[in-house]
Amino acid sequence: PVGMIGPTLVIGATLGGLIGALGNSLAPGVASEPTFYVMLGMAAMMAAVLQAPLAALLAVLELTANPAIILPAMLMIVVASLTVTHVARQRSVFLAALAGLGLKYPPDPASQHLMRVGAAGLMSRSFVRVPSASSLRRLRAALAASPEWIVVEGPVDGEPEESGPLAVIAASDLSSALHRLTVVDATDESIDLHQIANLREATRVRDLATLLDALNEFRIADVDAVCVVRSNDDTDIVGVLAREEAAHYAAGHHH
Repeated sequence: PVGMIGPTLVIGATLGGLIGALGNSLAPGVASEPTFYVMLGMAAMMAAVLQAPLAALLAVLELTANPAIILPAMLMIVVASLTVTHVARQRSVFLAALAGLGLKYPPDPASQHLMRVGAAGLMSRSFVRVPSASSLRRLRAALAASPEWIVVEGPVDGEPEESGPLAVIAASDLSSALHRLTVVDATDESIDLHQIANLREATRVRDLATLLDALNEFRIADVDAVCVVRSNDDTDIVGVLAREEAAHYAAGHHH
């Protein structure tokens, strides 16, 4: 919707110009110049679409440098604003764009609190990174470090390992899955973690992201975990945040 602001103002200016031309043809001695109506039409459309009447009035004054246009511009702006808000019951194009992204403005008190909490503050820093195809020896070595999470990475053909799709699994779940295997300890054969364990799909969020950003990412990407990465390096994972942990924190502070 925001990208339509320019064309919308052109439409308003065009309609104003047409009305001005019609007025000059019907009453040439009474009507003002068509350019006068062009500015009024643009101001009315700007006020209606943006719901910013003062900004529209100032824009007209700056473009014309003529104080005489203030009174008719105020009349057009007030009529246009009231028509949009009370008759058509439409919101500002910016609020409509935020609603399309699932955001609410002004945010409710719960959302305001979630915006003050960083995702990095709730994440777990106890994790180990392993490829999706790893040997049993490597997986047991990873579990020996007693991590809370195992970050499972790619690889993707032709790309480095860390650029591949992400998944996570709780270390306890991976340990249980390995106990069910009938593979000897000394094997170096690769094991596909997607086949032996139920992995959680994950995506990346910046370390400066708020908890509200993380919750929105859970909903939009439809994942069960996020890997928090440094703002200047998408491959440098600094922590893991599970969906249920974020939801539990949000629910506890909402009530």
